[in-house]
Amino acid sequence: MYIWARHSDRLAERRWHVALPFLSAAAFLLLLAMPVPPLAGFLFLTGSIASCYAAYAPFFVLALESFSPGARASGVALVNAVASVGSFAGPVLLGLAGGKINSPGMTLLFLVTGIVITACAVLLIHMRPVAQAAG
Repeated sequence: MYIWARHSDRLAERRWHVALPFLSAAAFLLLLAMPVPPLAGFLFLTGSIASCYAAYAPFFVLALESFSPGARASGVALVNAVASVGSFAGPVLLGLAGGKINSPGMTLLFLVTGIVITACAVLLIHMRPVAQAAG
């Protein structure tokens, strides 16, 4: 997390520093959707979590840079509100899906989550920065 955020700051680039960990996390989750041995499942889940944590710092800086100065506080509040909903819904969905890595519900959950994260990363890559959109 620290090294990735520092690299993002050094290059002053945010989109790819958020999109690449998202794509990595999506790949790990899509691998979890296949039948795998428990050790591989543990490693794939660990890789997915580590990838998501790597994107945290550049993501919040990207969120700050994406809003106009007057809307930054509201924008960060919106991001945190969505994250809070996800923090609540994630464990509930895991419980509803069966809670075991190789259960059909978990396989579907990992598959859908991987696809959604991939879609978010692709949208992020194709997003135009606010400064370009205004000019």
